[in-house]
Amino acid sequence: MTLLIEMASHQLAAPHLKPGQGQVGLSVSLRHLAPTPIGRKVRAETELAAIDRRKLAFKVKVFDEVEQVGEAEHERFVIDVDRYIERLKKKFAA
Repeated sequence: MTLLIEMASHQLAAPHLKPGQGQVGLSVSLRHLAPTPIGRKVRAETELAAIDRRKLAFKVKVFDEVEQVGEAEHERFVIDVDRYIERLKKKFAA
């Protein structure tokens, strides 16, 4: 469910980023509300609830074919991709 929440929020924000920007997840606070049998389809509905400079806050609801099975608050952060990659390179070199 966490991956679904992150991917739905990522997809909502992605078209609005400037060239050279990316995004990373900061936190996910989720609640399981009901079980879903293995193999059933689930979907997420996400809304951008707040923007604080480069921090994006989402409210997400997760549904299976019958009912709502989860809800979450998710935060993402808009990054400069080149700076992010440089930081990673320094970590790998250390």
